[in-house]
Amino acid sequence: MREAALIAGNMSNGLTIATHATDNPRLKEIAEEVKRPARRKSRTAGRVTEPPPSSLISFTEPEPTGDDHVVRVVYDDRPDWPAPRIRRAAGEPRRWGFYPSHPTAGDQVPDDVEYRFNTVEAATIGALNYLEPYWNDESSLVVHGGVRVSDMPSNAVVTGSPGYRARIDASLYAMDLEQLQAVHSQAERQIDAQAKQAAINYEIPLGQLVHAFSLMWEKLPKKSRPRMHDWLDEMMPRTGKRKRQRHLRTFLIVASEDWPSILRTTEVAITGMESILKAARIYAGRTMPPRTKRTPMTQRYLALREAVIRGDLAEAQQLVSQYDREDVGGLDDNDQE
Repeated sequence: MREAALIAGNMSNGLTIATHATDNPRLKEIAEEVKRPARRKSRTAGRVTEPPPSSLISFTEPEPTGDDHVVRVVYDDRPDWPAPRIRRAAGEPRRWGFYPSHPTAGDQVPDDVEYRFNTVEAATIGALNYLEPYWNDESSLVVHGGVRVSDMPSNAVVTGSPGYRARIDASLYAMDLEQLQAVHSQAERQIDAQAKQAAINYEIPLGQLVHAFSLMWEKLPKKSRPRMHDWLDEMMPRTGKRKRQRHLRTFLIVASEDWPSILRTTEVAITGMESILKAARIYAGRTMPPRTKRTPMTQRYLALREAVIRGDLAEAQQLVSQYDREDVGGLDDNDQE
């Protein structure tokens, strides 16, 4: 106890304990540790190593090997921009750059990379121009993280991928209002075209799969078969109930005999699954007669209470009759919400 107190007292006061450590080897050890200066953490400007890419993004190209000439294309994702003293002007967009590398290099990006290209295509062309002395020779020119561009040398290959960043374009920030609106219109047309192709190639076929599974469920023995949606959850574990229902409806609409008429007469622009459901919903009739909206219970109580306080029994009887009619075919409180 005396030893622990001695160590604690000297360390808290910032004093050396070497004078008390002459007879105790353990105290000598501790004294040496206290004398040693603490290691300071390095404050380098190097970038933090990025985690491996998601398996959802395709990075199937082989890594460069041997004597290949390697250039890596990178996006300016330095954390918090550069250090405060060399911070860029406010609002300056992040751009693309490249740097020479070698086959066994890691992903540590040098600090002197010049990010001066608006798009990954432009950065790839810049990297190929940097490698121009080696065009069409016996070595391989490897552009890692770029994209294929026109007029590439015969010995140039692209490995890796920019992934979800592939269409990031810093030139948008230099456009005026009219140019931005034009680009937006073009983007909307491309989104509609992609939605149409997605509906044709994936969403409607998925609905047909749900339909096929449902017909197979109906053939199961009635006494032992599970509930349909529980069975579909097991058969299609990555597709939830709501998603199955929406895709099934889309398939049934497109496969129905009414679809040509809907497609010919609708004013809805058919671009994908959402527009198909919207177009069909306009032509759908009511599946049940309209029901009267029920008066909420609180409002009923207050109306009857006021009628009784005034002694107006005739009004109270009228209110009771009205509420009875609502209860026969009216919406309940949950439906109203």
